[in-house]
Amino acid sequence: MPNYHSFDDVEKAVHSGIIRNEPELRQAFVEALKNEISRICSSKSELVRYYMIPRLDETLKGRRPDIRLLNLVFEIEKPDGDLSRGRTQLHDYMKTLREISGGITIHGIVLNGIHAEHWVLNDNNLTRRQDGPMKDVVRRALHEFCSEKMPVVKEEDLADILGV
Repeated sequence: MPNYHSFDDVEKAVHSGIIRNEPELRQAFVEALKNEISRICSSKSELVRYYMIPRLDETLKGRRPDIRLLNLVFEIEKPDGDLSRGRTQLHDYMKTLREISGGITIHGIVLNGIHAEHWVLNDNNLTRRQDGPMKDVVRRALHEFCSEKMPVVKEEDLADILGV
């Protein structure tokens, strides 16, 4: 599998048929996400960036989102597939995470390697912030994410940060 340094690389691979299924897309997206976080969140301290590690296959009250990055949840669908099923799952994950966190704002992105939607759950209002090309939607969401304070969503997040 090639290296994916950016969301552009992932989109090109989906368009060309190199990425053929959801697990391949998830792996490529996580690789690109780590690289993009380093660039987009470069203003954050080294310590903060170190703890912005994507959590994979984490269970949230019996639910398993594809990726969680603090208060940002990702749901990945099959390459160039329909986002509607993933959107429903994403909303459920966001509601569960908001409940676990004690009510902080939760961001969610559903994507298929080409298209994406960014959703926000705040004060029990679920709104679509943006939809469009995956690279644009995810980069904009990461810029927003990196400009805000990094919230501790679960006790495990705090333990990771403090090394306890």
